Amino acid sequence: MIQFNAHQLQQLAQAEQDTFVDKVQAHFLQTYIPDAREPWGDYTPSDLRARIERGIARAKQYGFNSEEEWFDFLVCQMALGEGFEGDPRYPWAAAILNDTQGSECSQRLYKAMIMQRHIDIREEVR
Repeated sequence: MIQFNAHQLQQLAQAEQDTFVDKVQAHFLQTYIPDAREPWGDYTPSDLRARIERGIARAKQYGFNSEEEWFDFLVCQMALGEGFEGDPRYPWAAAILNDTQGSECSQRLYKAMIMQRHIDIREEVR
């Protein structure tokens, strides 16, 4: 039976995370065209990668451990801006992220973000 030590497991986990970051970066480069007028702003590919890595680190602080949960957090980060969870315009974000009793936190966060975007668009149209 093959056994891995803690360092080897950590290296494997980091390699998996790097692969995930590569995929998300490629997706975001196609989906979120750099635009200073948008919450995600004007960025270079290396800026985007660093933003994704910071977002994953913050998502982990809220107990998000899977790639699916990280992705939901990152989509919110792109759509609402980096640091959205502390932004007074989105008080629901901190409430959802800090709710340790709730289940499927990332899904609730994603749905709430979509609702907020609809509210923002509706207000722009008025």
